[in-house]
Amino acid sequence: MLAKITDQMTSITSLCEMACQVVQKKLEEKQIKEERAAKAKYWKLPVCYNDNDDEERSDSLDDNIIFGLPPFSAITPDEPVLSTEEPDNSLSMGD
Repeated sequence: MLAKITDQMTSITSLCEMACQVVQKKLEEKQIKEERAAKAKYWKLPVCYNDNDDEERSDSLDDNIIFGLPPFSAITPDEPVLSTEEPDNSLSMGD
């Protein structure tokens, strides 16, 4: 009788340990999700380009996201986007 009770107590202890491991794993997963959510509060800017390669195509924006940019960040070119000078090969008819 005592052996049977000891076996049952061992089984209960094992079940409790397994339950604790499951709870610990869930808490770790929750912490990871919370850390990712804290990082994801920054803007996610889609990055798009067309390389005219129709064979490889991704419709997922998750593949084209810049993570970690704070809301005040801006992407600016090193040179002016629109030139203020007349190009040498201009098609202008003149005055």
